Amino acid sequence: MRLFAGALNNNRITRFLKNIRNSLLNFYFLRKKVVYLSPQIEELFKSPALVFCIAFNKPICIQIMINCWSRFAKNTTLIVVDNSTDIDSRDEIRVICISNNIHYVSLPKNPEWHPNRSHALAMNWVYYNLTKKLSPKFFGFLDHDCFPFAEFDLNRKLNKKVIYGEKRISEKNPKIWSLWAGFCFFNYSSMGNKKINFTHSIELGLDTGGSNWNGLYKSIKFEDQCSFSQVCMNNELRLNFKQDFNSVIDNFVHIGSVSHQFKGNEIDEDQINFFLEYLADEFIKLSYGR
Repeated sequence: MRLFAGALNNNRITRFLKNIRNSLLNFYFLRKKVVYLSPQIEELFKSPALVFCIAFNKPICIQIMINCWSRFAKNTTLIVVDNSTDIDSRDEIRVICISNNIHYVSLPKNPEWHPNRSHALAMNWVYYNLTKKLSPKFFGFLDHDCFPFAEFDLNRKLNKKVIYGEKRISEKNPKIWSLWAGFCFFNYSSMGNKKINFTHSIELGLDTGGSNWNGLYKSIKFEDQCSFSQVCMNNELRLNFKQDFNSVIDNFVHIGSVSHQFKGNEIDEDQINFFLEYLADEFIKLSYGR
């Protein structure tokens, strides 16, 4: 059955029709009005660096993110963009952000049921309705379960670079790549009038954000214009913690797939905080060569 579904999904006619569907949904969603927008966001016009954290149904992730951001982020403003499908979660996330003086955006109801396509629509909405209006020097996107545990300054990371993030290679062509949608950052001036689209691309063998290969990534001519993060997977580090995690990406830890654990194991905030402290201590030891 899976082989049949895979063959059908990769059929040219099927892909053509699905791409039209995705484009129409994107066109429709980009024109929907925001549910809530922090009034202070207009003050961020021409900011040095903005990071949009896409929230999805997990208020605890946003609380941990805000705690980490206040400790480790430098010269970089966090904006929480709520793409939650659960109304109660949206209310709780909004309260958390307002009480912590964090900029908050509540997106319109997302018409997509698939998490990757929903995420892409949210990112596209942010880029065309917020980023292009605010015109920051640098900007980027961060998953709500990808927390900093050491200093992060987007101005320093993107200095003289076009992009920064986790590089993902195409499943079909090793010469084709994109940045992982949960950890991707850009020099806004390099975007110009390029057609930015965070939708996945089955044809190119790329996940969410893959459509930016044609619009942005393949036009980058020199490797030194890119800053690709170092990634260590959980099975490589072999750290023994009760709380599972996906990977360590530079100065961030990606817990992974917590948004869809409504009926599964809830994330353990105490374990995550303990894990973050451990990583912070190890980072300091490595930084000082001890």
